[in-house]
Amino acid sequence: MIEKRLRNIVVSGYGSQIGKEGKLIYIEDDKRKRKFSPKELEQLIVFGEGKITAGAVRYLKREGVDIIFVDERHNQYLRIIEANQNPINDIWILQIELSEKDRLKLARDVIEASIYNKLRLLNQFGIKDKGLEEWKRKAKHTRKKDELRGIEGQSSRLYFAKIREIIPEKYEFEGRKKSPPPDPVNSMLSYGYTVLNSRIHYSLLRAGLNPYIGLLHESYREQAALTYDLIEPFRSVIVDRTVLTILNQRMLGDEDFKQIDSSTCYIQGGGKKMFLDRLYSRMESEHCYEGEKQEFLDIMFLQAEKLSKNIREKSEFKAFRWR
Repeated sequence: MIEKRLRNIVVSGYGSQIGKEGKLIYIEDDKRKRKFSPKELEQLIVFGEGKITAGAVRYLKREGVDIIFVDERHNQYLRIIEANQNPINDIWILQIELSEKDRLKLARDVIEASIYNKLRLLNQFGIKDKGLEEWKRKAKHTRKKDELRGIEGQSSRLYFAKIREIIPEKYEFEGRKKSPPPDPVNSMLSYGYTVLNSRIHYSLLRAGLNPYIGLLHESYREQAALTYDLIEPFRSVIVDRTVLTILNQRMLGDEDFKQIDSSTCYIQGGGKKMFLDRLYSRMESEHCYEGEKQEFLDIMFLQAEKLSKNIREKSEFKAFRWR
């Protein structure tokens, strides 16, 4: 499958090949061969066992295209960077030296905004919840990082319990589960969060930030802590909203999912293509941000820029709230 959006290409499926022809990049699978100018692109995501030539890599990186590889479990395992790229800059040092007080202040605002956006989504489907309102209040006033992590976890569990009320009964959604996702709803959420994660990570890199130096989350193994921080306010707004719309409009059938066993399920084929198209449509939709209409893709980058400016100059940072 080859899915091209305004600034992004997603390639998935066994046997896909990516190469260079003149000033164009070609992507070929068993169905067709398509050509693109890298000058039009920001990001290339390769799911599964795709192949890419060294010439294509050099050309894409020269044009500033972000290249990411994702495995069958929707885990990002490789992002290509140039060998001469300086691994350390001044802002990274400032990130490391950021005081725990400042780190907690930023983290509180991010989690409060995340819960606020969850409430906004639930409200759109006619659901109000005093429990989430209380967790939002606690997030704003807590003075301990461990307590804030607990608030994040508890509010997320409560949120997905409420999401169950919106999802059609046939999907038997019992809550958020991952690695691997066991059911169709979780497979869509995992796939969507992987794509969103790649955009947040890319936004942080563009803003000069180190995605592995977090505010609330801690980096371990391959997890980029700051990416996991900044993604939180956008999960419900972009991915969850897309998933709920698709499910409630009955846009997918059983054939769009591959149930490998009782604990593993993946979205596939035409269903994956349709979901990805809807997801990118959501990312490319406009929202009023600081008095101007901006695509969500740009709002992510503006958030990263504002965080960078806060760390460098102590200017105000407010995490994204969906008005």
